Amino acid sequence: MRCKKKLLAAALMLMLAFIFMPVGVLASNEITVTIDGEAVDFYDQAPIMISGRVLIPIRFVFEDLGFVPQWDSQTMTATLTSDDYEIVLVIGSYEFTVNGVTHALDVPAQLMGDRTMVPMGPVLRSIGINPVWNAPARAVTITTQLSGRVPYVPVRGAVSDFSFDAIDIVEFVEKVHPNFILTYRMCMETYATLREAYLTVTANPMTHTEFVLATQRFLTAFNDGHLSRSLFTWDMVWNDDFMDWEWGTTLFQDGYFIDHLFLSRNGKLFLADENFVIMDAQVLAIGGVPVEEIFAVVDSYYGAYNYFGAQRARGRYSRYQLMLQLAGVNLYMRAGELVVDLTVLQNGVQRVMEVGFTPQHPSAYRLPSYDPEYRVRWERMRDDVMYISLQGGLTLNEYVFEAAAAIEQALADGVRNFIIDLRNSRGGSPAVATTLFNAMGVTPPGTGHFIRTNETLLYWAERDNGMPGFHSIEHLTWDDFAGRDYIYVPRNPGQAANPYGVFIVALTSERSFSAAPTFAAEIADSGFGMVIGEPSASSPTGVGYGMIIWPSDSMIQLRPHFHFIMRPDANADQLVLWPDILVYEWYALEAALEFFQQSV
Repeated sequence: MRCKKKLLAAALMLMLAFIFMPVGVLASNEITVTIDGEAVDFYDQAPIMISGRVLIPIRFVFEDLGFVPQWDSQTMTATLTSDDYEIVLVIGSYEFTVNGVTHALDVPAQLMGDRTMVPMGPVLRSIGINPVWNAPARAVTITTQLSGRVPYVPVRGAVSDFSFDAIDIVEFVEKVHPNFILTYRMCMETYATLREAYLTVTANPMTHTEFVLATQRFLTAFNDGHLSRSLFTWDMVWNDDFMDWEWGTTLFQDGYFIDHLFLSRNGKLFLADENFVIMDAQVLAIGGVPVEEIFAVVDSYYGAYNYFGAQRARGRYSRYQLMLQLAGVNLYMRAGELVVDLTVLQNGVQRVMEVGFTPQHPSAYRLPSYDPEYRVRWERMRDDVMYISLQGGLTLNEYVFEAAAAIEQALADGVRNFIIDLRNSRGGSPAVATTLFNAMGVTPPGTGHFIRTNETLLYWAERDNGMPGFHSIEHLTWDDFAGRDYIYVPRNPGQAANPYGVFIVALTSERSFSAAPTFAAEIADSGFGMVIGEPSASSPTGVGYGMIIWPSDSMIQLRPHFHFIMRPDANADQLVLWPDILVYEWYALEAALEFFQQSV
């Protein structure tokens, strides 16, 4: 009996403690909202979460933002009016209007008691205010940064008929691209769908930019990282030889890029420093739009060889004004300059930072260590290790031949270990690989080649009496191609020879492109080498000769490849170069030296 009384007393005390618990404790799950540091008092109806969206009573927030709310009970319509905006919301509707322009809602406005509740994010972003949601604290921060800036409104240019150019492009790529024979490299159903959509949309007059974007979207069907980077247009370009501007071709660009470097990793976006080292700052949203939605837009316009190529494109083109506009990002003009808000998570704290734009295309960015003369650097790292840097690119010039001579001298001195640094190399001529292999006295394994026959190829083969650059096909002549749709030169891994017993380590990064990962793949498949670093965004089999189409109306230039390389090892991944030792690019050289140290 005494035990029962004790249990009853304990229960009563627990009930009293719950009844008299401070309101702040009971309301710990409530959502709070602050505007410019001031907490909003919601009186009788607090914000709630529905389907992942925060709904707020419009009166309390929008009155604090300078709006006058009006309610029409007959039409169940709420109207919010300020000096610059008129926002109209209808209960139950998945749309609302701002100054007559329709915007979408994924959760409709609704009545709760006597209060009109609306999804806060889409409505506030439509007027240029980007609320920041702190999930752990269940808190919304609103900062009004409208002073001195106005929404950027793009102006649509003049329209033209580009339908014949679209037909020419489709017929051209179908005639020359290897994917129509090597069908494992792309989904033919996806291609047919995008082809039909491309020809349908381009049948209507459109602006030049709209035509280029439509072409880019069509080209994603090929899963070809080179093809997505091969749209050029006429522009004034700088000629280093004559130190003057002249007409030439440059990568198509309409708009600017956020003046900060981004890197995408594992579905997330981060700020990066000038050396592409990830900073402790994750980008959550751009102009109020979550980065996942921006990624989806980038993916639909930039094809890639593999996952790492898609990741690289996300980091590059999440900065691009055109992609941001297509994603519905809010852009602004401040003092004549384009600006946007980044929502960043840094040291566990979310903040909004306003950033500007630059006209520099990502492909024009150079690392601080970049050498404009494409010099090849080399040095003895140890008595038994020679380091050769090709980070400036694979350009066959006097520096390559000087490096080859230094390699031959190193062999004579007894050096047998070599490091070929291909990190961030933009690719170039495969003849560089052949030259350095010859200097080391090695014969690499024979790569396979798949080549679609076309007019340019026949011209080269007849002019040069062979195919320059690739040791496996340099013997091919016009007679080998004439009258054939394609030619296949099989792999020859058995031709590898290494009489001096050298060992080669190739260093790679995500930005190793074109001929660079192909060079590394030859080393990896040789039996006397390995790769250390990161998987590259470019396929090790994606390099090869290309040709040009120049449609007459749009005057864009497209450079699809008609030649793909097959890795010497038929069992190796043909789309991704997987390093034997996987490390971040910044530690690759250190890892290579450690490997040689342990191998002694």
